[in-house]
Amino acid sequence: IPEHSQFISEPDGQRVLMLGCMGRASAALAALGNTLDFEMIAVRSHHELPFRLHHNRPLAVVVALLPDTLEMSSALRCIAAYNPDLPVLLLGDDHAALLGTIDAAEHLWSLSQLSLESAHASPRGLMRFFAKAGQHRGALRLMPVG
Repeated sequence: IPEHSQFISEPDGQRVLMLGCMGRASAALAALGNTLDFEMIAVRSHHELPFRLHHNRPLAVVVALLPDTLEMSSALRCIAAYNPDLPVLLLGDDHAALLGTIDAAEHLWSLSQLSLESAHASPRGLMRFFAKAGQHRGALRLMPVG
C-alpha cells in the first residue's frame, strides 16, 4: 500500500450531517454536537447529500427543509438509498405536510429511524436524538431520558 494512498471515504467517526440548518438554530445544534465530540458537517443542498453520505459515513443526519418541497423528498430518498437505518432528525413544525412526508419516508422508502422535533428544538430533544443515534451505532454512552 502506498504511503499516501487516497481513500474514497473517511474512516468511521462521530459525524453528523446538517442539511438546511441555518441561523441561530444551526449554531446551537453545532455547539451541542461539538460538546458531545461530534463533527458537525453542514451540507449546502440536497444535491451535495449523496457525496457527503458516502464520503463522511455519518452517525446521523439532521434535516431542516420545508416538508412540501422536492428537496425534502429528494433528501429522504437519498438517505434511504444510502442506509434506511440511519438516524434522521427532521426539524419542523408539526403540520400535515411534514407528517405526510414522514409517512411516505417510512412506508415507501423504509426509513426506520426518523425522529421529529420542533424547528426550535430544545437541547433536551436534541440530546435525546443524539443519544439514540450514538447508541444505534454503539459510539456514544449517553442514555436518552424521557
